[in-house]
Order: sequence, then C-alpha cells, then structure tokens
Amino acid sequence: RANFTIVGHNLIKAHALVWHLYNNEFRKTQGGRVSVSLHADWVDPADPFSRDDIEAAASTLEFDIGWFAEPILGDGDYPLVMRDGRSQRQHLVWRDSYLPRFTRQERELVRGSMDFVALNHYTTHLVHLEENTDPEDGSELKVQHLKDATWLASPDGKAVVPWGLRKLLRWIKSKYGNLPIYITSNGIDDDSPSKDKLRVYYIQSYINEVLKALKLDGVNIHGYFAWALRDIDEPNYGLYSSNQAAKLSVEYYKLIVDNRGFPASKSPSPKCHQGCNPFYLRKQLLVFTFCTLSVFTATIFLIIYYSSKRCRKYK
Repeated sequence: RANFTIVGHNLIKAHALVWHLYNNEFRKTQGGRVSVSLHADWVDPADPFSRDDIEAAASTLEFDIGWFAEPILGDGDYPLVMRDGRSQRQHLVWRDSYLPRFTRQERELVRGSMDFVALNHYTTHLVHLEENTDPEDGSELKVQHLKDATWLASPDGKAVVPWGLRKLLRWIKSKYGNLPIYITSNGIDDDSPSKDKLRVYYIQSYINEVLKALKLDGVNIHGYFAWALRDIDEPNYGLYSSNQAAKLSVEYYKLIVDNRGFPASKSPSPKCHQGCNPFYLRKQLLVFTFCTLSVFTATIFLIIYYSSKRCRKYK
C-alpha cells in the first residue's frame, strides 16, 4: 500500500508545476487564476478549558488543512507539528507514516503557487485528547473526534454547525493573511426527495455565517458555491433529484442569488422542521431548568413557612 503522505507530497509538487506553467505561458493572455481546493472542516476542543484539548484541536487543523496549505501559503514546508513523532502517534491515521521533505528547489517551486484560497467545508467536529487503551498504537494519548449531542445532524450523521465555517474563515485569515477566499463546496445530505427543509436551513445558516465573516470580520471572501447540483453527483446532496426535479432548496437558493443576498422580509422565509429550532434542540435543558427553579421556589416557601410558624409558637 502506497503511503498516503507520499501521494500528497507528489500532488503538491504536481500542482506547483501546473501553476508555474499557467503563470508563465497563459496568464498574460487569459487572465485566469489557479488554486487547489482544501478539505477544511473546522474542529473545536471538546473542553474549551482543557489545555490538552485546545492543543489537540490546533494540531488537528495543521494535520487536516496545514498539510497542503502550509507548504504553499507558508514557508514551503509542512507544519512543524506534523514532524513531531508524539503528535503523529496521537493522530492514529498518521501513525507510522513517512513524511517526505522538500528540497530547496522544491520549496521555491511550491511556495506561493496559489492565487486564492479554495475551501471545501461541510461540518465541524469536537476533539478530545484521551488515554489510549491500545498499547500497539505506540502512544499514551490519542485524539478522539466527538459530536455534541445537541447539534442538529443530517441522515448520514453530519453535524450542522454554521458558526464553524466563520471560525474557519477567521483562522485562515489570521494564519495566512487576508487572501481571496472562495468556498468551493458547502452542502449537507437530505434524504427528502423534494422538500429538503434541512438543506434550506443549512444553506441559509451557513451563508449567513459567511456574510458575518465578510462584513464583521473583514475576511476577503470572493465566492460561495453550494454542493451539489444533482443527486446523481452525490446521493442526497443534490439541489436537483436524480430525475432532474428541482427541490425546495433550489427556490430558496435562487432567491438569494436573484437578490444578491438574503431576500427581503416580505419574501417567504424557509420553513424548517422542529429539529431546526434551537429551543427544540435544548428542550431537555429547558425542562431541567424549569424543574430546578420549581423545586428551589418550593423549598424557599417551605423554609419561610415553617420559620414563621416556629416564631409564633415561641411567642
């Protein structure tokens, strides 16, 4: 089995060669731009107060995104954390993997061979650094990927976490500078053949986070592309069914495009099933809070009642 890191290494060099070919021979006459799409799901620490989880989230971003982004947008080499043996063992997919090195000439070839940042983003994960119970893994700790049980999820289990996209965009800006960014793929599976309300909610929420990143965070966003056009391209991901029938999400996405933004309030807003309602997602917490307050109120009442009764008894 070929080592996937060697495959990735050759892909980076091949991309750089194509970029220089276009830059030297075709750019002046065609005026095009060339990039490479990065799979870029966001990760957050499972425990935001845990130093281990924070470090695990940071290293996961380097292994997932920095693997391709750092050689091209950074100093021409892989992130330092990827060459750390302890970190490699914690990310079990990378265990026993060989990470090649770029020559000096290859670094010069690779560095800067991207005209814009292209991101494929779908969901967000939580990561937790936990004790490894398998001694054969060669590490005392391992990074575990988790999901928040309160997050809305698709039929395939993909979490719908719109704010993760905004965090990703801010991270790219802070790490690599305010380069032009295109979101080249963003979508969710929805098994409804026509009324794909989950996808309508997904599109609305994720585009809203892109808008926040653009207007509030100053991220240099140039474009957004929903995935996918048809179910035949990827089952249950299409705006159109496999027999070319338009789904509900097509109408809403068309409204956004036609209005060059979200429709005015007079336009019908997309309806969503109860699972999209944040109060529905947290109903157990609300019930628990109500019961707690009720018990607390009853306890205070009884304390006051019996205290006043005792005082009257001794008068």
